[in-house]
Amino acid sequence: MKKIIKKYKELHIKYKFLAALTFFVLLGVVFGFLYRTTDCGTDKQCFNDLTFQCKRAQVKTLVDVNLYEFETLGTSLTDFEFDKCRVDVKVLSVETADLSLYNLFKDTKMTCRVPKGEIKEFTDLKDILKHCHGSLKEALYEKVIREMYTRIIRNLEGIAVQASKSLTGVGL
Repeated sequence: MKKIIKKYKELHIKYKFLAALTFFVLLGVVFGFLYRTTDCGTDKQCFNDLTFQCKRAQVKTLVDVNLYEFETLGTSLTDFEFDKCRVDVKVLSVETADLSLYNLFKDTKMTCRVPKGEIKEFTDLKDILKHCHGSLKEALYEKVIREMYTRIIRNLEGIAVQASKSLTGVGL
């Protein structure tokens, strides 16, 4: 009788183990399927089509001369924003001779929470920028400010020269 009970317990433990193993394998397959990311390579249209549907995808693309990686992570469940799609953007390489610009954009990234159905061109930074936050957004704004400052200074020099010519013509 003790042998039968012992054998029954051994079988019971084996079946529990097999049931648990089967459960975790199935769970892994389901999560693997749900969280599978489609690699669009460099095909922007593939990425934009999948992202418009808020499906997981990634693409590497050139914006100006810099290489960016865009990745859609699906609906943002952790933030309870079910009507928004999460898109992460990071700079993979910066191609510039200007060391200050290189340092400004090196290792920058941003996270965007874009309302579903609002944008069709997710690889266009100016379209998604208002929905983003992070070091890449700050770097882009800093670059714009630098360019505006340079243009203003350049134009002020011309205005100052023209004003001094006007003043000499008046006899001052």
